Amino acid sequence: TEIGIARAPWVNGDVFDNVYEACDSLMVVYPSDNPWIVDNGSNTLLVSELCNVPLNLTRGFLTKFKSVCADIGFEPYIQSVNTTKTSTIIWAKKGLGVAIVPMSKEEIFGEGLCSKFIDSNQLRIKKTIVTVKNRELSSVAKLFLEYCGELRLGWKKIL
Repeated sequence: TEIGIARAPWVNGDVFDNVYEACDSLMVVYPSDNPWIVDNGSNTLLVSELCNVPLNLTRGFLTKFKSVCADIGFEPYIQSVNTTKTSTIIWAKKGLGVAIVPMSKEEIFGEGLCSKFIDSNQLRIKKTIVTVKNRELSSVAKLFLEYCGELRLGWKKIL
């Protein structure tokens, strides 16, 4: 393996070099005809607006999300904890609550689903592209990293 992509800050600097970093926000994904989220024309939502809403989250952000809710003063109604973003969104597609998943602003969810960014700096998610330190990259890996740098998706070059 030459390149790793993680939705987490990568701190093992003895083994890996951080090449690119970017931040995603957690998003609320919900059916357009839901009883929980009001469409007020805004593309953001406060964490406090999720009180008493049935929530479906990916496991990687559960602890952080619950901590932010506790700081605000409520315990979230967690309906399911899933291992993938796709399985979390399926709950919303079926109208069984809302999904809370990390997303880039460029992602689309399909017909019948709406989304809003959660307005909270505490819930910003760092993603990182790393390479193995002191290992020569193949030409394909180098081309991939060049391509990532040309994308307008918020990747910031570290090395």
